[in-house]
Amino acid sequence: MRTIEVGTLNIHPISPILPILPISPISPILPNNKASTPSMRVRIIGYNTRQELKMDPPLAPS
Repeated sequence: MRTIEVGTLNIHPISPILPILPISPISPILPNNKASTPSMRVRIIGYNTRQELKMDPPLAPS
């Protein structure tokens, strides 16, 4: 099962192909998004490969 976790938001894509999403531009408009947390973790789990990508983007300056 494919799961995209952005902060506390879980998105389950319906389409069989997971597109390359511009996560940075989308993040601010997503509900329940902890944009003020620099350690926000984005995980993309592949459908067949079960490949997991972890990113900790510096969203907020310290």
